[in-house]
Amino acid sequence: MPAPIATDPNLEVCPDYAAPGMEAMRQAVKGGMEGLTDERAVEILRRSWEANNAIQKTAWAQRVAEEEAAAAEREREVRTELERRAAIELEEAEAIAKEERKKNRAMHLPILEGVGLPDRPLVTVAANIMKDYRQMKYVYLWHHTDKALQAVEFGVATVESETLEQVVTDGVPGLVPAHILKTAKALIKDEDLQFWEYGVASQRSLAAMQEAGWRPEVIAMFGRFHGAIQTHQWASSFDKTGCDHKALLIYQSEMRQRWFLEANKPGGTMFDISVLNDAALSRAQTQAQKLNYATMISGMKQQVRTEY
Repeated sequence: MPAPIATDPNLEVCPDYAAPGMEAMRQAVKGGMEGLTDERAVEILRRSWEANNAIQKTAWAQRVAEEEAAAAEREREVRTELERRAAIELEEAEAIAKEERKKNRAMHLPILEGVGLPDRPLVTVAANIMKDYRQMKYVYLWHHTDKALQAVEFGVATVESETLEQVVTDGVPGLVPAHILKTAKALIKDEDLQFWEYGVASQRSLAAMQEAGWRPEVIAMFGRFHGAIQTHQWASSFDKTGCDHKALLIYQSEMRQRWFLEANKPGGTMFDISVLNDAALSRAQTQAQKLNYATMISGMKQQVRTEY
């Protein structure tokens, strides 16, 4: 392998072979060719130098091209590595920012300039109840009664109390936050509400659905359902026993529970709950009459024990 060229041959200048100092070189050329003049010897030497210089220029150009290609490849590798690291850093930064936005969502909300607050009633149910609404779970209407809202106002159902109380469930002891037990003891099932309480609570439940982000058509369907209950003929009947109101309360409780059960089971179906079921209404009325009869008998027995 020839030694690498040390200097750029493009910068070299052909020697003056006609100069006195080049006599030896001219004589060396002339010695092999009889009758060769000095001028001819100079020409031969010059052409020989130019030919060798051209070879060196070609070799130099190839070397420069290879070095430039190698430098470009190193630069590309460095740039690729820097871009890879930058992409990783950006991805990590975006992940951190995303987690930060998730933890402090309100801090990163965009401002809707020129858009005022929506004009709708403030929903004041307990935080855990709103969580159930957002997960589209069944919620007792009691949570929307005045008594429940007063509990929320004073922090009974919203503050995570550090006080734990012991309970036994299926024979297994356990600890439950005190505020949960207070709420459970105060809770009244839907069918045991007063009819006027149901009317107020059902309307408040629609506001909670809206706050939880339910689809407008689903909220409207429940609005029709509660409206159908409150405008049913039993709602305004003159019934001293109270069975008609009780039947409607039993019916709405059963239908709402069944609706949520159907909607939340795997492959569930969202039925139109606003379509009243006459058979279920009839069963509810029979159940209300039985409960009324049982209450009446219990009262008579109590009166007998009191008198004797």
